[in-house]
Amino acid sequence: MARFILSAFADEADASLDGQIAALSRNGINGVELRILNGEPFVKFSVEQAKEAKRKFDDNQITITALGSPFGKIGADDPFEPHLEQLKHALELCGVMDCRRMRMFSFYMPKDKEPELFRGVVIDRIGAMLNAAESAGVKLAHENEKGIYGDIPSRCVDLARTFDGRLGCVFDPANFIQCGVNPGEAMDELLPYITWMHIKDAKARDGQVTPAGHGDGGIAELIRRVSARVPSDLVLSIEPHLALFSGFAHLERGENKPDFLYQNNDEAFDAACDALRLILDKL
Repeated sequence: MARFILSAFADEADASLDGQIAALSRNGINGVELRILNGEPFVKFSVEQAKEAKRKFDDNQITITALGSPFGKIGADDPFEPHLEQLKHALELCGVMDCRRMRMFSFYMPKDKEPELFRGVVIDRIGAMLNAAESAGVKLAHENEKGIYGDIPSRCVDLARTFDGRLGCVFDPANFIQCGVNPGEAMDELLPYITWMHIKDAKARDGQVTPAGHGDGGIAELIRRVSARVPSDLVLSIEPHLALFSGFAHLERGENKPDFLYQNNDEAFDAACDALRLILDKL
């Protein structure tokens, strides 16, 4: 059985460093998947800015479980070298933050073209990214995302097998649902490769994101299955993506409103954390 380590995208609670620390602390979470800080992508921080952020996280006993990077979120036919240079800077920041994991993606596919046509480009680019990451002592892990090469289980498995243990897997149930894939069936194929999980649920009918356990992701069963396989620590990283009432205030009653609406980011973040804890308590 796994020992769960809770983490979260705290930038969904607050853009500021202090606000993120407050959100994590009130929810009893000691890990953060770092993405946006003080309103800027963390991968664009200077080394000195990163050092200052690290001191504040350390003072509050918060660990950086992973860098939630945007690398691989460009088109497969977009220029790659500038992207790779940005990745190398982000790897330097990982060293500053004592962070040994970074999520990444497998490049957006050009519209109306078969992803298989770009497999060679994707493999070459990820290979270059892995070479840089391994030199820096950082483990890259691929997240399934709609529209990229690895948006369905078979192509995620293709990447995992091609790189034979070098590339980790971030399993995101809601992203699979939004691609028309049943997360349980995706886990059938990806279970041996999962490095950590994003806790995000969604409705199959329209893809709207819900708190964990309120969508069609079968989150409790997914966690149980991963836990039974992993004998050590397993990071569960909460990514709320929940809708705020202010964004839907213009709609008529009942017109395309999400099932769950929140007054502000803090309320949405806390609801996402509470939903996962309820599942873990039952497990």
